[in-house]
Amino acid sequence: MVGTILEALIAIFTLKNLFFMLFGVTAGMVAGALPGFSATMAVALIVPFTFTMDPITGLATLGAIYCGAIFGGAFSAILVNTPGTPSSIGTTFDGYPMTKQGRGEEAIYTATFASAGGGLIGTLILVFLSIPLARVALKFGPPEYFWVSIFGLTIIASLASKSLLKGIAGGIFGLLMSMIGIAPVGGDVRFTLGIPAFQGGVQVLSVLIGFFCIPEMLKIAGNISKQGAQAVEVKRQSGVLKKAFLNVFQKPVNFIRSSLIGAFVGVLPGAWGNIANLVAYNEAQRTSDDPESFGTGNPAGVVATESANNATVGGAMVPLLTLGIPGAPPAAVLYGALMLQGLKH
Repeated sequence: MVGTILEALIAIFTLKNLFFMLFGVTAGMVAGALPGFSATMAVALIVPFTFTMDPITGLATLGAIYCGAIFGGAFSAILVNTPGTPSSIGTTFDGYPMTKQGRGEEAIYTATFASAGGGLIGTLILVFLSIPLARVALKFGPPEYFWVSIFGLTIIASLASKSLLKGIAGGIFGLLMSMIGIAPVGGDVRFTLGIPAFQGGVQVLSVLIGFFCIPEMLKIAGNISKQGAQAVEVKRQSGVLKKAFLNVFQKPVNFIRSSLIGAFVGVLPGAWGNIANLVAYNEAQRTSDDPESFGTGNPAGVVATESANNATVGGAMVPLLTLGIPGAPPAAVLYGALMLQGLKH
């Protein structure tokens, strides 16, 4: 094991691979920050460029883009209340209120530290616990996935504690939207209104843009029409880097717990960061000494969601590299790229 790890580190830390990883992370961050441009799309667009690379360089580039896109989704989630990727849904809950309080820089740095730490924990789990976690993932069948779905719906009660009626209405509306398209069991065509494009269902990104981006645009347009366009003065905050570091590591329980949740959710094929970040946020709020502060600009909410969704990357690679089963849509694209490079499970 030690020899294999050293061999991998030597292969990765070459000037060429470092350059391509830097390019991949930068491109992934740009793609993730654009609402509607998912990590899956970013990885898929770069796959053709890896055909001429050797397998190690190609995999490093695609992995860097994957990680960069998941982290990049936090920028738009924090600054404009629109998650760049589905994995950043929960980041809007406290990240955007921090921005409105003039703490946007602190929120960005907090997300950066949490993302880096969560990604590192997910990688360590991938390296050292791949085989045991793959065995656990194999035991998940329809009953287990059903109860995971039920657990996800119960999160509505805590996330919508201020208005339970709105939360329940939103949950029911979400369930109705998920029923659009061809039924996975039986193949019945449901609620398509005779429109062929609806047969594939409603994409998560389309829902996110509709429910986050458009209302924010209308709100901004309404404020401009009432008060006129006003320039916002952005000031540098002193000591913000230290404050963000302490937000993540001063109370490490939230950070470690959220990272472990993200890694475990990522191991489950079909579950992804959009589930992990909400579960982690719910647990952070449930175990907090001040749960009422969540949703009003509590940095712990940003730490929970960002560490969880970045740890999901390493977790999603566990079933891919051990069982040949992608744990997330970007991992499925990576699987295709590996096959094109001649690497087989």
